[in-house]
Amino acid sequence: MKRFEEVEGTIMADPDRQERVERERAKVVAEQVRDALGELRRVRQLTQVELSRTMQRPQSTISRIEREGDMLLSTLAAYVEALGGRLEIHAVLGDQRIALTAAEIPATKRSA
Repeated sequence: MKRFEEVEGTIMADPDRQERVERERAKVVAEQVRDALGELRRVRQLTQVELSRTMQRPQSTISRIEREGDMLLSTLAAYVEALGGRLEIHAVLGDQRIALTAAEIPATKRSA
């Protein structure tokens, strides 16, 4: 029986397979973010309508934010702040942990 590391190495050696694995991994992460946002809102006992008033955006925008997994950091920060929290992001480089804030990260326009 092959060890997982051997199978993974074989898969990751093929660029096409590696690309498919990375796409699927990105989908899973996006789903986790999306699920977490709705759960955070429910834990705070807020409806999308109530949160939309706080964020001064239409309810449909809140729904879209919760359905998307990929969004601007400024949007994510605004969502978390509207829940009464603050977004914290850390870069981990080896044994270094560097705190970043959404305000320090420049917003970039998405390509259409």
